[in-house]
Amino acid sequence: MANSKYEYVKSFEVEDEVMLPNLIVVRIDGRDFRRFSEVHEFEKPDDERALNLMNSCATAILEEYPDIAFSYGFSDEYSFVFKKTSKFYQRRASKLLSLLVSLFSSVYVTKWKEFFPEKELKYPPSYHSRVISCASIEVLQAYLAWRQNDCHLNNLHDTCLWMLVKGGETENKAHEFLKGTQKQQKNELLFQKFHINYKNLPAIYRQGSCIFKTKVEENVKYSENGAPVKRHRRKARIFHAENIAGRSFWNEHPSLLKEVGGFTEDADKIKLEYVRFFQFENKLMPSTWIVIRIDGCHFHRFSEVHQFEKPNDKQALNLMNSCAVAVLQEIPDIIFAYGVSDEYSFVFKKDSHFYQRRASEMVSVTVSFFSSMYVMKWKEFFPLKELKYPPSFDGRAVCYPSDEICRDYLAWRQVDCHINNQYNTCFWMLVNKKGKGKSEAQDYLKGTQAREKNELLIKEFHIEYNELEPMFRQGSLAFWEKEDITLTDENGAPVANSHKKVTVEHCDIIKPNFWEAHSSILESETHLTIKTKQSIDPSPSSSEVAMSSTTGQVIKCKAAVAWEAGKPLVIEEVEVAPPQANEVRVKILFTSLCHTDVYFWEAKGQTPLFPRIFGHEAGGIVESVGEGVTDLKPGDHVLPVFTGECKECRHCKSEESNMCDLLRINTDRGVMLSDGKTRFSKNGQPIYHFVGTSTFSEYTVIHVGCLAKINPAAPLDKVCVLSCGISTGLGATLNVAKPKKGQSVAVFGLGAVGLAAAEGARIAGASRIIGVDLNSSRFEEAKKFGVTEFVNPKDHDKPVQQVLAEMTDGGVDRAVECTGSIQAMISAFECVHDGWGVAVLVGVPNKDDSFKTHPMNLLNERTLKGTFFGNYKPRTDIPDVVEKYMNKELELDKFLTHAVTFSEINKAFEYMLHGKSIRCIIRMDA
Repeated sequence: MANSKYEYVKSFEVEDEVMLPNLIVVRIDGRDFRRFSEVHEFEKPDDERALNLMNSCATAILEEYPDIAFSYGFSDEYSFVFKKTSKFYQRRASKLLSLLVSLFSSVYVTKWKEFFPEKELKYPPSYHSRVISCASIEVLQAYLAWRQNDCHLNNLHDTCLWMLVKGGETENKAHEFLKGTQKQQKNELLFQKFHINYKNLPAIYRQGSCIFKTKVEENVKYSENGAPVKRHRRKARIFHAENIAGRSFWNEHPSLLKEVGGFTEDADKIKLEYVRFFQFENKLMPSTWIVIRIDGCHFHRFSEVHQFEKPNDKQALNLMNSCAVAVLQEIPDIIFAYGVSDEYSFVFKKDSHFYQRRASEMVSVTVSFFSSMYVMKWKEFFPLKELKYPPSFDGRAVCYPSDEICRDYLAWRQVDCHINNQYNTCFWMLVNKKGKGKSEAQDYLKGTQAREKNELLIKEFHIEYNELEPMFRQGSLAFWEKEDITLTDENGAPVANSHKKVTVEHCDIIKPNFWEAHSSILESETHLTIKTKQSIDPSPSSSEVAMSSTTGQVIKCKAAVAWEAGKPLVIEEVEVAPPQANEVRVKILFTSLCHTDVYFWEAKGQTPLFPRIFGHEAGGIVESVGEGVTDLKPGDHVLPVFTGECKECRHCKSEESNMCDLLRINTDRGVMLSDGKTRFSKNGQPIYHFVGTSTFSEYTVIHVGCLAKINPAAPLDKVCVLSCGISTGLGATLNVAKPKKGQSVAVFGLGAVGLAAAEGARIAGASRIIGVDLNSSRFEEAKKFGVTEFVNPKDHDKPVQQVLAEMTDGGVDRAVECTGSIQAMISAFECVHDGWGVAVLVGVPNKDDSFKTHPMNLLNERTLKGTFFGNYKPRTDIPDVVEKYMNKELELDKFLTHAVTFSEINKAFEYMLHGKSIRCIIRMDA
């Protein structure tokens, strides 16, 4: 086949081979299966039919791929273990995880009616998948023990939860009741209150299911006298065992010993928490175009079995296009797709943070959803054809650093489309019209050039190649396009409106014409509407930014001005000047009240600076930018941050620091850096800024280095709280303390920052989260954030560090201090375990305080660390924190206890001062 000048783009593909002797495990997890199970009304806590459907899908995987020796699954997940000598697809991680998740998804949809004949499949399921590279048989053993332990713990908890709900409790109360309970307590609850012996529940619920092939005797034929002729065959069978990682179970099955290996000791002697470090993870390079290309697996055979028309089956191509459109609608970060035959390439926006740019997640979700959709839509395009077996696709992710290279990639695919289609058209005309055999037709076309093929089509078959359908010759493009529509108001008058829709076209993307006509496609985020999804009764006026009429002009808007210390804020009309060099003017849509605002408003212990506009936790949209600003443009969604990231100083260039020399927080400065002037005024009187943000104003001006550009799909009324305290506490745990799964964490102070630190411990998988606070009433609220135990130092006649050491057999593994009390800081450090304990200081002490501890505490290998803003770099890291929320890893709703309109902003201060709120959201346009 001829090469094109675009072939060079293949050099950007990176090999991801899992090297021998590592054992390969591919784990598949349901994507948002809680919602899927609710929509499809699965039985709680366990739906046996749903579990059997999962087992049937896993069995199909083992039957299809002989290189898989063993699988284990429960709930909505399955893990597949490959033979130790497997060279399946050259052990390429992307191939393995995408093929398995694709086939699993297709089989799930195909078999749905077999298990749920009375239920309609309301939307296609999709799954994540990843590769775990087990460096030894012991790692595999620990991995299997970990997964089965999770099965048991999750099912025990869910059984208790749903029995409580069936007994009349609300789901929230049932969750609160179970928080902090141990296994024995849950077993006693089930037995005493519901007369359920947990051990008597079906094994499929408690133990999960493992599937592997064993020798079975089957009748293969019958002799002349009618006697059955039996043969031994290897067939996938389902087992339920109490300990799948135990030597006894493994030794009972010689095939496992031979194909995978044997265990030398029992899993209860192995630490499980380290297994997660063996995940084969590839985080894709930032600020590059990510292209995920999927290809049909053995589609030559698939097309023959399903009798697709040759050389092109229009319905089959339209089915592929329909699936691609669905993928774009499902994953907003995809801005363009190009498809031909049985392949499709999906282009993610350059600044996408979809799944934190983890290749395995991005590839698997895209391939899985496409595969499920293909099966669901089959009857729509082939109403008279039965789907004889489920299709599968493989996928890979490749990064392209520039617009030009990304376009060259797409041009390469379109050149291939033309070359392949021209060849196939000639080939099938020779076979179908001239009666040539397939080998004869191949020989005939060998070595022919494009011109010769065109002449063949014209002379022999009277076909002008360039007049064939564009979809056949040029492939298909799917992309977002603005559509203008006309609606009518309540009086019947026409009202112009517009919305985005996915369009499918068939045209030349090699020449510049298409890109010039659609210049916004490869411009970061301009394909997205600047409407923001909000959950507090949004109106058009609050989610649209009228940029063209205000750029470069003074804006008059409402602001909550603090004229004196401690006096109620006053809603005033103020003037906001245009942004100067390296500044950005932002329309604030939602803001939140932080304790720091209250502290400086009260002016206790610092030099008063009034009149002033407070506020520093917020979410908004860029209205205009000043000279030199290239990272942001009007319409971008941003979170202001009280500290900055200039990206030029030694701290910003260091991976070990987030303390920018230029933009480090300065609470005394009430003016902008560039000229020492304020951008706010009222009737000529200057009004001071606060920490460079001043978000208690409908419009504000902020240094570009203090703005984090975020996913425009993120709800600003939720993620605005990530601008300060929540990120500080979260990062203190995840970035600095870094607890491992199963470890214990003590959190000193259960205010907003402390609760965020507890949330970080929950995300990290801490087994015990001990809250320490002088206010015992905070414990109930803290349970929502994963706190399992509570200690009030006032309840004990000994130092709290001694209490904690006695509770935890020598000390907690990690401690996070969030009060600012010097005694709490000392206690946090001295309560961690010697040898490996880490204490992290977050609170800010009084300037005259000094930290005193015996040096032996350090010599005994306790570690003391401090952190500022959770060690997050605002522009680099906060977008990733937002994605944690978007991917449901981080829960924010429980922090949001109150909401008020802008005119009611003083109520937010009352809630904070009376200890009623964690975070109160202030809606600016109400």
